[in-house]
Amino acid sequence: MKKRFAALSMGVLGGLILALTGCAAGPPAAETRASASEELLPAGRTTGALAVETVTPPGQARPTRTLVATSSVPTAAARLQPYPFTTPLPPPTATVLDGLYTKTVRFPGTPVPCRRCAPYRANGGTWTIELKQGAYRIWHESTDFTGVGSFTVQADRLTLFNDPNCHLDVGTYTWARHGRELVLQAQADSCAWGLRAANLSRGAWTMQADATGVSIDPCQPPSLEAAITGHWPVPENCDLVQP
Repeated sequence: MKKRFAALSMGVLGGLILALTGCAAGPPAAETRASASEELLPAGRTTGALAVETVTPPGQARPTRTLVATSSVPTAAARLQPYPFTTPLPPPTATVLDGLYTKTVRFPGTPVPCRRCAPYRANGGTWTIELKQGAYRIWHESTDFTGVGSFTVQADRLTLFNDPNCHLDVGTYTWARHGRELVLQAQADSCAWGLRAANLSRGAWTMQADATGVSIDPCQPPSLEAAITGHWPVPENCDLVQP
């Protein structure tokens, strides 16, 4: 009887020792690896922001503004390539107009929902045009309208063609640039019943990235006139000290 009781006591004691040893060892190795693989975004970083503010305690140096390179053209639109409908594609060489430009159209009540919308309608919101080595891509943020085609530049004349929205039409424009602002003036363009000409000629386009795709400081005035008068939409955080 005493031997049986002693054996039972030793078994219970051994079980307790094993349990305590397991707790001290921590979680299984697989769980530890899973936790270590988790990634966190850097503090103060906002996805897609052009300016990021880092908050510091009172008494320390003022926060700095960090530029984050972004593209205003979605991936699907950026992949579009012109097709030589009636005119051969121009050679993929750099031009003086290469870059990424945007403009904001203030048109209350638009866009208006429709099933088969006419292309290049001047809907309100942000429009983006990319001119790059003989190919142009146009995108409207609110409606997700995209346009693509070919272009050539000779002196102050811009010629557009190979647009699937009006593959038989050729548009001619004169252009002028003042600082970061690009102004297009239609000379002859019947694409989409003249809607492309009205859209592209309405207001100035502001360069947001250069020919290499590097974002331009959005806190820099788009033109000398804007810098002198201050009449331009200054982005948030532009009053912060640059690094």
